[in-house]
Amino acid sequence: MTILATGLLGTAVLIAGVVKGNNHSKNLTVATTLAKSAMENFQRVGYTGLPATNSSEAENYNSITDYPLYKRVTVTEVDSPEAGMKKVAVTVYWDSDHHWVTLQTMISQ
Repeated sequence: MTILATGLLGTAVLIAGVVKGNNHSKNLTVATTLAKSAMENFQRVGYTGLPATNSSEAENYNSITDYPLYKRVTVTEVDSPEAGMKKVAVTVYWDSDHHWVTLQTMISQ
């Protein structure tokens, strides 16, 4: 009976770990997709469609359609790393800012 109980307890711990890992993977995938979507939009509008000065824009929790558990922050740096270039970084947060993913790109004139 003790051996069976020990085996079942070990299995339960293993299943809990797998479920937690799957949940984290799902959240990471959604956050990466949200960041990539924003990046694709910035690449579509090009250099002139981006802010002309250094800026930061936030889409807070509950403001991204269909994704209320995520927050997206975009930072644009003008003339970075060199003149005629803009560096754009998109960070997507979830779990009350305990987890995040960041994608960066540079767009030139």
